[in-house]
Amino acid sequence: MCLLAGFCAMCLVMVQPLIARADVIADLAGQLEHSDYKVRLAAVLSLSKLNDLRASTALVTALGDRDKSVRSAAATGLGKLLRLGLADAAKVGAIAALTERKSDPDAGVRKQVERALAAVPVAQGAGGGSVFIDIGEMTTGPEHKAMRPAMDKSVRAAFGKTASTWELGAVGAKPVKLSKSQRGFHVGGSVVELKSQQSGKTATVTCKVSMFIATYPEKSMFGFLNGSASVQADAGDTAAASADCVVAVMEDLVTRKVIPTIKTRSGQ
Repeated sequence: MCLLAGFCAMCLVMVQPLIARADVIADLAGQLEHSDYKVRLAAVLSLSKLNDLRASTALVTALGDRDKSVRSAAATGLGKLLRLGLADAAKVGAIAALTERKSDPDAGVRKQVERALAAVPVAQGAGGGSVFIDIGEMTTGPEHKAMRPAMDKSVRAAFGKTASTWELGAVGAKPVKLSKSQRGFHVGGSVVELKSQQSGKTATVTCKVSMFIATYPEKSMFGFLNGSASVQADAGDTAAASADCVVAVMEDLVTRKVIPTIKTRSGQ
């Protein structure tokens, strides 16, 4: 009985610091809602100093803050956590959030985002996952440039859900040196056609998307995949419907065609 009591007491001592750390993260995350940017900035800086991977969700939230100094600090903090080694799902979310901020209106934020993303391949290249995916920048016509971050995010999310053990590269980052056990592939996509047809107060949006697969780092293309879809929308909201259409097609292509093709090619 005494031994058991001693063991239980030791467990409590070990668990209590974890609970306390979780409470600190929750408290700091709550401060990200404060109206004073100085409070939000202090919270982000504190989250970054914790070096706790569980802080990634709060830092992703802070990356969308209305104040540039908060966004910049959040990018720096996420870069630190990515180097520490986030779990696959959290890593995909962090990279996607940082990639979206590459077009941030503030140059200082963009610089910190680039620094955070540039460190990702170094950590990933040593990982040893059997497949490495280099995701190229998504392309559209000039008039639809704003939807490119959403396209990239949808592709990463699809890989994260269906092939979570694969390594994902960051857009615009330096080349990755693959391990001997890795097979590398380059994936890209573009909007081939995007049009809407109005009928009264509603509109039908039609989109066609093309994706390709190539070897990496050679980038010798061997797979060309196409998909299309149509969605209904209010006549005055075709922009959002267009983005939804493209994102849905890209997620479907990655899940049903791109990933199975790569699995076959890599012998999985």
